[in-house]
Amino acid sequence: LPFFLDHEADLALVARAMATPKDGAPLQRWTLVARKDHPAQMTGYAVQSAAGFSPRFVRAMSQVLAKAQIVDSTAVLSGLRRAANGEKLAVLLDGAQTQAFSTLPFAAELAPLASSAPVPVAIVATVGKRLDARRWKALQAAFLSLGHDAAAREALDGVQMSGFVAVDSAALSAARAAYQKAR
Repeated sequence: LPFFLDHEADLALVARAMATPKDGAPLQRWTLVARKDHPAQMTGYAVQSAAGFSPRFVRAMSQVLAKAQIVDSTAVLSGLRRAANGEKLAVLLDGAQTQAFSTLPFAAELAPLASSAPVPVAIVATVGKRLDARRWKALQAAFLSLGHDAAAREALDGVQMSGFVAVDSAALSAARAAYQKAR
């Protein structure tokens, strides 16, 4: 989703379907987590996220620290540990990371600060007019049926997906609106 929102206009991306993660849902909430006893203003805090390559997306998913420095890092566990140990750091977690958060031995030292509206986990998109409506219609049927095809199970498992669903227009619109407001 961050890549899609960053490049939707310049690449003329068209959202066609949403991916559903294995053991998950096609929509997720992003959650900002920091040490429980953080100061009210949180001046000088940074926000770490696996989506940090898109600072605008990070700000869109959590406006609590809108002026914070964004750190691009997939080392989420390390970031959470550093935050729990008192470093001026908040960590923006995706849906799967949020679900696993409570199992951490130091989770009691951390607390969620804010959560985003539900947004797509991942978007399947086409580029510009490289694929006409007739051709997409055939591909769409194939994408949407993959989750019900036993022969496709191994391929889907390989990318940790259970299938694809139609785009949730309301959720994508909410993500776009938040992204447009963020800077």
